[in-house]
Amino acid sequence: MPRRHVVAHKKLSQEVYRLLWTSLILSCFIFGVSLKLWGAASLWLNPSGSFLTAFYSVFLIVRLRKQRALAANSPSHIPAIPPTCSQESILCALYLACYFAAGLLVILIMASKIAVHGRSTVPVMLLEGTLVAAEVAILATLALKCTHERKTVGIPGFTRLPGHPKNFATTCPYTSRQAEPDDEILCFDL
Repeated sequence: MPRRHVVAHKKLSQEVYRLLWTSLILSCFIFGVSLKLWGAASLWLNPSGSFLTAFYSVFLIVRLRKQRALAANSPSHIPAIPPTCSQESILCALYLACYFAAGLLVILIMASKIAVHGRSTVPVMLLEGTLVAAEVAILATLALKCTHERKTVGIPGFTRLPGHPKNFATTCPYTSRQAEPDDEILCFDL
């Protein structure tokens, strides 16, 4: 079978890693703010969603770190597909984004009903809504970046080319850009 050389974008995997950390930190803030009103403002959607998002982010961060440590300790190790590239990971990010979008909708409805009565809880609800809207955007971006990373890596399985020269020039079929000297060169069977 012919072999194709694909450039794995370090920048893309770093962006995914940063988005996971951002999502984890933001979900902790959402949990704290939503518990200010005991979670009732979103009918307990946001506290449970922030718990699920924290679990999702920690799970992927730990798996990514283990994979990087394994690759760094044994240079002859053939790396597996990054856990962020799995279809389950992408679908989970989309599910969590939809879950938080439902929580945002509930917060907006509750805030509009409570604002009529002039209660002082509306600013807290709007803060929670803002944080939730940011989390929806981050999770949707994470799903898109993971999908792009999945296309870039190539799912049939890939291996690092042993001893490739640093000036190895190839183009990635998805971006048609020349490889940088510090890019990792990956190949997979089609």
